Amino acid sequence: MGTLEPYEKAQLATRIMGQVKRVNAEEGDRVSAGQVLIQLDSRDVFSRVEQSKAGLEAATSQLNNARAYYERIKKLYEEKSATRQSLDNARTGYEAAQAADTKSRNTTPVCLRKSSRLP
Repeated sequence: MGTLEPYEKAQLATRIMGQVKRVNAEEGDRVSAGQVLIQLDSRDVFSRVEQSKAGLEAATSQLNNARAYYERIKKLYEEKSATRQSLDNARTGYEAAQAADTKSRNTTPVCLRKSSRLP
């Protein structure tokens, strides 16, 4: 008697984490490239998409607000109507908002970043 060994072995992984809703193949089944082997619960994926969209919209809104505030304080400073500390605080807030917006854009799926106004 001999030992039966598989022709090929494959390790499976998904690109995103989620609850497995359905398994379309079992151990030992013959499968082909591109065949859907598992289906994830779309509610989990949809929830993460909505969270990403909301986070990106919030970061963009905060950036726009910080930019406008910085420009107002900068103009007032040039007119000698605002202190240097106010200008520095406004610039720091603007730079922090830029960093938060960049981080949000880098962690938001590409399909959601096509425009700053999301559907």
